[in-house]
Amino acid sequence: MTVNAFGLQLLPLAIGVTLGALGVGWYLDFGSSESSRPAQRSSAPVVIEEGPAADPSQPGAAAPVGAPTWGSEAPATAHLRTAEVPRQGDLVGARLAALERAFRTGGLAPEALTELAANSLIDAGLPGEALDLLLEVGARRSWLFVSAGRSLARRGDRARAIEAFTAGIRVDPGSSSAVFELNKLDPLACLDAMVAAIAAGGLEEDRDSQANLASAMEAWGLEAEAVAVLQRQLEAGPRDRNLLARLERLDSGAYEAHLRGLIEAEPEDWIDDLAQHLIKEGRRQEALDLLDRQLDANPGDLFWIGTLEEFAPEQAYLALKGHYPGYSVSEEVGASFGSVGSSLWKAGKRDAAIDAWTTGALRCPLDSDGELDYEFDFYLSAPATLARALEQRRTPESTAVFHGDLADVLWQAGEPEQAAASWRRAAELDPGTWQVFLDRLAAGEDPL
Repeated sequence: MTVNAFGLQLLPLAIGVTLGALGVGWYLDFGSSESSRPAQRSSAPVVIEEGPAADPSQPGAAAPVGAPTWGSEAPATAHLRTAEVPRQGDLVGARLAALERAFRTGGLAPEALTELAANSLIDAGLPGEALDLLLEVGARRSWLFVSAGRSLARRGDRARAIEAFTAGIRVDPGSSSAVFELNKLDPLACLDAMVAAIAAGGLEEDRDSQANLASAMEAWGLEAEAVAVLQRQLEAGPRDRNLLARLERLDSGAYEAHLRGLIEAEPEDWIDDLAQHLIKEGRRQEALDLLDRQLDANPGDLFWIGTLEEFAPEQAYLALKGHYPGYSVSEEVGASFGSVGSSLWKAGKRDAAIDAWTTGALRCPLDSDGELDYEFDFYLSAPATLARALEQRRTPESTAVFHGDLADVLWQAGEPEQAAASWRRAAELDPGTWQVFLDRLAAGEDPL
């Protein structure tokens, strides 16, 4: 009998196998209610083929999901009966109950029933039976085979784990997890499985499959061949970061040459990648020179200053100060000073960090509520300095939100009297929001 993958003809058999393996007395009754027989595993091979959806009006067609007939070539009623079904409150028991409900009502698609049954077997410590089930019904979800294979590997059944991961690759040669797991157990088997799956599926131009083929080649020591596969795919998809990451690992020179080609057309998208690569290669000065050339060509460009900040925050700070020496308010410039300040603080350059943060706080505009958007690192690391910067921004027109925020910073800086004065001003402007802070202070509570 030939059926579609996950065909309903196979499901009663598959679920019968599942329940039998779990030691539960389930059986299916096809035909009249007077004749019944336990579901048995067939010893004959089952052929699974992809094909068009079955027409339920034709003899022998699979019943649609939700119909009361299951698995017979003629209309029949399927009956589920139980004997000593365990009722523990565990995950497996709950799944068995779900299987029973699904078979009684037809409330789950065949794929979902297969997934539920396979996972129940794995959770019950029967990954081999789960693999049998997946192979029997022709499952098309690679991750189910990977789950079964990992469980088999943990139990020491290397041969069956290899079988599971191989089946996962056969179903989807683009599955990185199946390739990763099989490479750990048997690189040659993985390479064979990838070659066969790609040939069977006509996937010579599929990037995910080809990337996995390169991984299999690499694991077997065929690095030059793996590089050739990656470079061939990069001709069609030159910006594929998955392929590029693999190429960088295998051939640093080829990766750098490819990046330099991309930079000619799209410098903003790829210079950062090249700079990071050069630093990993121990060529830090080359990376900084690369970024300096971009700044020379684009003086004051905040994008390139931000890129430089990743690698050399002090140089980024000097570039900012050199190109923006004034104190005019600008959201972008202020945010750049704040960001550079955080990078300098992390690098241990505290005086420069505080100077950069202060500059940012003085240059960032107030938002529509009259509040200043400053670096949170500034608030945590140097609240007293931040308070002084905020006080410079205070005016007779400052809003209740501004005064309340200043009070918060002053409290964080250990200046409770000044904080209370700022909250009083905020409460004068908006008592409904800010009076509660004064009430907490009066009660001896932490206002924040």
